[in-house]
Amino acid sequence: MKDRAFKEEINLLNHTVNSFSDEMKERLWLKAAEGKRGWDGKGSLQLIAELRRKRSIDTPEDAVDMVNMIMFIHKALKEGR
Repeated sequence: MKDRAFKEEINLLNHTVNSFSDEMKERLWLKAAEGKRGWDGKGSLQLIAELRRKRSIDTPEDAVDMVNMIMFIHKALKEGR
């Protein structure tokens, strides 16, 4: 059985991941409302990779946007695109 510190660490990790994923969803919804769609279309992987390379991370929102782009790349790679 795992010790108390381990369980506390897992709870903290779960809370952090869940909180961050909520922020990711909010940013995705905002960008979709702005008309930024088509991330899963043909040729989008190359465009997303270029955007990721050019973009700096200066705010918490920038960090969430960067992780969302990496999520799109991850999905495309898993699908063999």
